[in-house]
Amino acid sequence: MCSRCTRSLAVGTRCIDMDMVVHERVRADVDLIEWIPAGRPLLFVGWALFKKYDLLARFKVPSQVLVNFLTTVEKGYRDNPYHNSTHAADVVQTVHFFMSRSGQFGGQTTQIEVMAALVASAIHDYDHPVC
Repeated sequence: MCSRCTRSLAVGTRCIDMDMVVHERVRADVDLIEWIPAGRPLLFVGWALFKKYDLLARFKVPSQVLVNFLTTVEKGYRDNPYHNSTHAADVVQTVHFFMSRSGQFGGQTTQIEVMAALVASAIHDYDHPVC
């Protein structure tokens, strides 16, 4: 989290507004995800969505645990032209897009199911071989 504001993540001396990451449009997000500095798209998108859905507070997940988890998953994506961490972040954001457009699938989705969908989308191509 950025020490100067509450809705941003710090990257070096810059803050990235989490609302920019989780806006509910599909196409623009891929461009934004590729722009995120420091090669950490999955960390930023995952963090922003866990905060948006209030999953850290709801399930009492310490912030550092989420950061460690997303960092580990991100490192597990190979330097692959398609199945890389940018693709994973895009899939996570796309799952969010469909959940937000459908009212979390018609209002029938629990917070644990939202968290499961975000985690599953984050890890879906973990350690995928180059192809």
